[in-house]
Amino acid sequence: MKTTKAYIEKHINKHGTITVYSPENISLEIHKEPYITRADRGTVVFEMDCKDLADYCDKMGLYLAPSKNI
Repeated sequence: MKTTKAYIEKHINKHGTITVYSPENISLEIHKEPYITRADRGTVVFEMDCKDLADYCDKMGLYLAPSKNI
């Protein structure tokens, strides 16, 4: 299933998290309140834009369901 801004927004608002998958079935969990943890400097919080996230997923080949090709 292709990632779309509307689907990501709806799912993340309802469940607080969404999981996307690479073509190799590697999962990536994205939370409603995203953060990046760096060992040397602690936690970095950033603003999420669902349109940017959907565009990123498309460019990186990430999908909303695991691939059946593996």
